[in-house]
Amino acid sequence: MKKLLIGAIAVLLIAMIVILAINIGQDENAAEDVNNGEQDELDQFTQEEKNAITLATDWEDVFNWSREEMLENLLVPRTGWEISEADANGVLDYLDFNYEENAFESAKTYLLGSDYSDEELHKLLTDTDGFTEDEADYAIENLEMNDQHLEAGYYDDLPITNEEKTAVRLAETWSRWFKLSEEELHEELLSREAITEESAELALQYARIDYNDNALERAEEYLDESDYSTEELHELLIETHGFTGDEADYAVENLEELRGMTSWEGFEPFEEIKYLDFEQNTRVGSDLLI
Repeated sequence: MKKLLIGAIAVLLIAMIVILAINIGQDENAAEDVNNGEQDELDQFTQEEKNAITLATDWEDVFNWSREEMLENLLVPRTGWEISEADANGVLDYLDFNYEENAFESAKTYLLGSDYSDEELHKLLTDTDGFTEDEADYAIENLEMNDQHLEAGYYDDLPITNEEKTAVRLAETWSRWFKLSEEELHEELLSREAITEESAELALQYARIDYNDNALERAEEYLDESDYSTEELHELLIETHGFTGDEADYAVENLEELRGMTSWEGFEPFEEIKYLDFEQNTRVGSDLLI
């Protein structure tokens, strides 16, 4: 009986080994088929076209170019090889980049530099960058602006000059995308030659900015980079970014809610708080755009 049992177990083990070997072989074959498929796809291209594919892919990772800009750069003669316009277009057809998203990112970059109207942005995207009308339309329609920044009437009703209204819009835009403190915004506004000290102060007076929220998001960014203690975070927000003590207090206190931390019972002033072990708490990604 024991011999029969041992024999059955041996047969079962052999069968399991055979099945495992077959599965491993199938996985390897599947991976090889994928690689072969990719290689077969690239084999249709000449060496010059493969060079162009590599270049265009690298550019797409760095620049938010239109197809027109991609094509112009591919057609620049290079040492040892060059590509015809027809072949370059074939490469771009193959790569099929998302030029709508590139137009969107370019529009955001333009708005960081100045307070362009929709019409001005559209013209920059089409005439300067070479995006199509549809791509420029997509960019304008999808700009990440919350409702308060679309209230043109708010700026029209402000008792200040047009130049000062522009400074207000710039301050709100920079705050929305960079989460700056009032001190940082003041410095950025004064870096513009057209904005005086008085204009900068008026802009910050009328700009609708939640500095508590900005401080909180900056604290989130720091915690995505490293496990700072509450004391370190508090000091970074004040000393490095110029947030007030109250704004820094708000940021650290509210990290509990955002990150699902354990409750801070008996919360004490910051000079008495000891280090927290952030590794033991749930961490989430930051939505901050820098």
